[in-house]
Amino acid sequence: MKSDSDNNVILLFNEKDTYLGKFNRNEYRSSFKEYCAANSEIYSEINALLAENAENTCFDRISGMMIEAGDQCVKEVSKRNAASEQQKLNLFVVSYVIPGFLESCPADKKDRTRDCMDYLCTSWAGHFKDSRIKAATVDELDSGFRRKLCYITTAASVALGHGNDCSELETLKDFRDSYMQENNERRNMINEYYDMAPTIVKRISRESDEKKIYSDIWNRYIVKCVEDIRTGRNDDCLNVYGIMVKELSDRYLYTFHGRQH
Repeated sequence: MKSDSDNNVILLFNEKDTYLGKFNRNEYRSSFKEYCAANSEIYSEINALLAENAENTCFDRISGMMIEAGDQCVKEVSKRNAASEQQKLNLFVVSYVIPGFLESCPADKKDRTRDCMDYLCTSWAGHFKDSRIKAATVDELDSGFRRKLCYITTAASVALGHGNDCSELETLKDFRDSYMQENNERRNMINEYYDMAPTIVKRISRESDEKKIYSDIWNRYIVKCVEDIRTGRNDDCLNVYGIMVKELSDRYLYTFHGRQH
């Protein structure tokens, strides 16, 4: 028989789309606090399980509850939209659900809770195809916004099943943090790009052929950029990436499905 904790886990996913709409540099920290406050009782119930039961028992049980709740979310949409819904679900688990566990656990249980969340990520990837997720705290995620994550490359990498820590993404992050920081002009380019990129990613997520779009971005631009960086042609990479951003901005930022924004 299921306990109240099993039945209540699905409530952690209430208003998923609303919270994801606030997963940005300016709103994330406050929206996360709101999310944790709204779900404090559920987290308390699950943290009690984590504290009282043997590791092999509670890790399996908590992961099972989370995966079952994830299944319910995906089953609520049509097959046509299932892939897009899965990507949103993955992002929500990484940005709100897992950090909620890490934030709400007792101080003396933080290591155990982190181990449980790592176990959940492994189990999640085994259950949901192409869903490699990684546990992170709210501070780690928030600092990522301030360090300006590679939004479009990250979105493409996750959508295509490469994960959020693949070698291509790491190469571009290193490029951003080194070559792009060498003068004010390049730093300003980064700031302008990150004002646009979250909206571009959000609008691509609404397309029925989202994965095909990201496959095209990956093959036409990202592979070429990474090749240029690894062979020392940094200026060429910058030019290719600039063309990509302009094309995506023209398509998804300034005009979206024929409507001005």
